[in-house]
Amino acid sequence: MKTFIDALEKIEISETRIYDLNRACNEIHKAVSQLDKGNLSLLNKYYPEVIKVAELYGKNNACLNSDFSLKDSVKPGYNPPSERLNVLLKEIK
Repeated sequence: MKTFIDALEKIEISETRIYDLNRACNEIHKAVSQLDKGNLSLLNKYYPEVIKVAELYGKNNACLNSDFSLKDSVKPGYNPPSERLNVLLKEIK
């Protein structure tokens, strides 16, 4: 399973910075994930770069959300947590 750490290692970011960058991006992703639509809309309007960091982090971690758009409450192709768990279990085998 690919991770953000793997992505940073691939582009040869210094080992001394990888874990701090991963931790920072994880915290951003966690904070953005917990925003309601109103606050997400404000963040998107004034600081869209923060949302981009959260999306990038999510894209590089198989179990995380990587789409913070406000188009739909339920995204097309949405996989509920139980389906994501099944995918992960298949990868482990």
